[in-house]
Amino acid sequence: MHESYLITRTEDFKIIDRPKNIDLINDNVISLCKEFNADISEGTKNKYDQIERNLNGRSWHGYAKKHNLKSNSAQVVRSAWKHNELENLCLLLIKALQKDDPDLIEEVNNTYAKIIAELDVKYKPNRSDNKKQRTKKSKRKSLKNLPDTWRIELCKTICSELRLAAIISTLSGCRPAELAKGVKVCANDNEIKITISGVKVSKITGGGQPERILTLQNNNLLTDYLIGYLRTRKLNEIIVSVPNYNRWYHEFKKAAKTLGWVNISPYSLRHQLSADLKSLGLNNEFLSRVLGHRSSRSKSQYGSFHQGRAGKGGQSIIAVESTYPVRNYEMPDLGSAPRLG
Repeated sequence: MHESYLITRTEDFKIIDRPKNIDLINDNVISLCKEFNADISEGTKNKYDQIERNLNGRSWHGYAKKHNLKSNSAQVVRSAWKHNELENLCLLLIKALQKDDPDLIEEVNNTYAKIIAELDVKYKPNRSDNKKQRTKKSKRKSLKNLPDTWRIELCKTICSELRLAAIISTLSGCRPAELAKGVKVCANDNEIKITISGVKVSKITGGGQPERILTLQNNNLLTDYLIGYLRTRKLNEIIVSVPNYNRWYHEFKKAAKTLGWVNISPYSLRHQLSADLKSLGLNNEFLSRVLGHRSSRSKSQYGSFHQGRAGKGGQSIIAVESTYPVRNYEMPDLGSAPRLG
């Protein structure tokens, strides 16, 4: 039986019987070519084509340096350059496999080495001494000097129409955009399950969890209120949402201002939950699943362990399920089960 190799995009499928010289190809070449198969939108493809025309055969970092691009703009140019180079590498690889030509295979390996060398180049934009470097506004700073019970006070102060939304955001740390889609809440006397449909989910980058389910124990005022709300209405399940984000944001800020806190926003609830989980020493996989991430690195953007207030208010989350496993880049020796304080 012959092995077959699927190399390039759907419209260019080539089924190639195993060549005699296949072992001469660098093992990483085919893996890199498969990255070219990743789905990209039509808008992204058009943007890459435009950048390719601007590059006109030049290296991505040379172009970025000449035009003194900012780091994020340079990364877009790098991605467009990589996409074009992988397309050429795929075509060259197919040709080499079809002809089973050692010389062409050597050219494939050399081309691969050049691509990797170009991608490894570090780019730093030139900063003018006369320009003030922008300081990043961190939402984590909004948690500074807040009382330990700030979330409970805010949920009591916000208008009754949006109180459930504030409680769900507090308990789950869901994004405002996820709350806009609707969050499913199921509860019995002792346990709550919150199902969140994720946003920031990308097939291209492999980021985000399409769905996550948090299991909470009834151990504080907010979980008790939520269970009581369903019990008095004889419901086992509800959908909590904020169809009008502007009103949700306005009422949140209004309640916060009433309490004397001008810097917090709905996203502060997500940062506070992350800080609580970090302060309890929960492992990376558990924390990333709760936040809806597929990479453990993403959690670094949310809350700091010293801002955690779980010990004062009681952390409710005892289990979490997500669509995909988490790519764990740190502390791989830790188990998947959390350690609760």
